[in-house]
Amino acid sequence: MSGTLSYRTRGKGVREERVSGTLSYDLAGDIASYVTPLGVTITHAITAAQRVSGITSSLNTSTNPPTLVQNMTYTAWGALSGEKGVRNV
Repeated sequence: MSGTLSYRTRGKGVREERVSGTLSYDLAGDIASYVTPLGVTITHAITAAQRVSGITSSLNTSTNPPTLVQNMTYTAWGALSGEKGVRNV
């Protein structure tokens, strides 16, 4: 997969970045994991409500813990309401 990823940064409008790598999907069609061109696998934990509850990385060193974000919670309408970031990425 390669293309352009667009997303909003807090108060800074839309940011676009070129991305390339390999996406894997679960049976519901959600992105389950992404392999970067450097071979690092980013994995999403998906709840029964099809919401991401955590994000982990295959990169595991003393300065790069494998858990990137955990305990993600959402409002009734689906907006992210809380999370515990383990490190800045």
